[in-house]
Amino acid sequence: MSRESRLADLILEHPTVDLLATACLVGPHLALVLVLGHGDIIGWIPQGDRRDLYGIGGAVIAIIFSASAAAIAHYASASGNRARTLKKSVGPVLRRQWLGTLIVPGLSAFMCLLAMALDGSKSGGLSVARWLFEVVVVLSIFKFIRAMYLFQAMLDVTDLDGVDAGRAPAPQVGQRWRDKPGDRVSQAV
Repeated sequence: MSRESRLADLILEHPTVDLLATACLVGPHLALVLVLGHGDIIGWIPQGDRRDLYGIGGAVIAIIFSASAAAIAHYASASGNRARTLKKSVGPVLRRQWLGTLIVPGLSAFMCLLAMALDGSKSGGLSVARWLFEVVVVLSIFKFIRAMYLFQAMLDVTDLDGVDAGRAPAPQVGQRWRDKPGDRVSQAV
């Protein structure tokens, strides 16, 4: 097993890595703004436009939420040998992963609405709303990446299961069927 695949497995087995990565991105950004007074991009936007941004952010996060739901439906419907084995061996881990990819974007969309309600400053100044918005957007991006990685892995499994299952042979089409009067196929030929 390569070092990269071990790292990927470690990240996949521990969804809290997303929270840590979010803190590692947003924390230094907040520190930069507090110490230097520069870099608060959302703070530069007028209040009305910030509220639009929060609404659009919530909508995009809701779209991520729906993509995660589609991926979960695909996982739940997978029924080949590999999919069954995967569900038996790592089912609880996968369920936690899928639940996280549903719960976090759902909560994040609500947090965007909360940011809209909390943002009362007309200009500048630190606002909890702006930082709340930044946290939920960054966290949702990490959850989206996680969901797409898991979805790709499940697609690979179901594709392999589908190839192994093979296809039933096509039924034989006799001369009588081809020469039916009024048949669109025979008329087209």
